[in-house]
Amino acid sequence: MKVVYYLTFYSYCGKNLDFLLGLLKKLFIECKIIQLPKKKSKFVVIKSPHVFNKAREHFETIYLKKLIYLVLDYKKKDLLNSILKGIYWSVFGVSLKKKKISKNCFYYRKLNK
Repeated sequence: MKVVYYLTFYSYCGKNLDFLLGLLKKLFIECKIIQLPKKKSKFVVIKSPHVFNKAREHFETIYLKKLIYLVLDYKKKDLLNSILKGIYWSVFGVSLKKKKISKNCFYYRKLNK
């Protein structure tokens, strides 16, 4: 019986996120990574509020999201759970927000096409 995992990863640093997702892709062959929309936020800081109020600095933060479909056997299910619990994700600047499990094989057929 196959189990489908849906994992959503969030990060401010794209390199760390790509590195970790590449490792997951090497470990689990039946894996598909989907790029979700980015959240961009821009803000302005005034350098000197009194005399030179036209001097401003512009900053931007980008919040990346990626969704992973993993199709696993029950034997590899324990391996994935141990990996997800064992890694302290905030060290890499990545957070794992959603973890949804489905036992439906419809998505398994969709991934192989």
